[in-house]
Amino acid sequence: MTYTSTPSGPPSRPVSNEGGPRVADLTNHGTYGVGVFERSPADSSSTGESEALPFETPPKEMVQIESKAYSIAYDGSVTEADLGASLPYAMVTVFQPTQRLELNSCFTLADLQKVGWPNSPMPFRITGAFRSVHTKSGLYEDVEGVIFGFMIPKWQATVSGDAYSQMRFIDDDRKQGGGNVLGFETAEGVLLETGACGRFHLGFPQDKLFNELKFSV
Repeated sequence: MTYTSTPSGPPSRPVSNEGGPRVADLTNHGTYGVGVFERSPADSSSTGESEALPFETPPKEMVQIESKAYSIAYDGSVTEADLGASLPYAMVTVFQPTQRLELNSCFTLADLQKVGWPNSPMPFRITGAFRSVHTKSGLYEDVEGVIFGFMIPKWQATVSGDAYSQMRFIDDDRKQGGGNVLGFETAEGVLLETGACGRFHLGFPQDKLFNELKFSV
């Protein structure tokens, strides 16, 4: 299931900040997922623009692991997500791995790009020790945790983000580090698991702002 208010734009910049599924609703659609939280006044900085959402402070990101959702702040700090919080962007799946591969050290994002089929969305999970994980919040070195995400085909990019933008890291203690993954390098004994998506369900906002926008094709 994908819910988006970011057509033709990155999921980190929703054009509508209203509605979307609540965290409590996610388990109706899947066990693993990624997303972006609705902005609250505390997350937003004043820009003096009344008609546009402020984007100077990045919104909090969501990762769902084994049916539990976590909130990741722009500084990388992690907390359990509020069940009532809304997500203007979310992509979740019932993750059932169909392939498992124990990785050698030095497996990177470039290697991950060679896995799977180019025209099908592919959920994946990488579990174990990492030499490094580069996220939007910073660089983590010699850390253990999980990277979960989706490899997105080109035809789906306008609603789900580009091929490698939808992956999140969260460390093993679920407190100290996480974020949107920009790159990584594994250590020894890391497990890569991949699944398959045979269906794609899309939801989108019904508010006035979204329906009055002019989209380019």
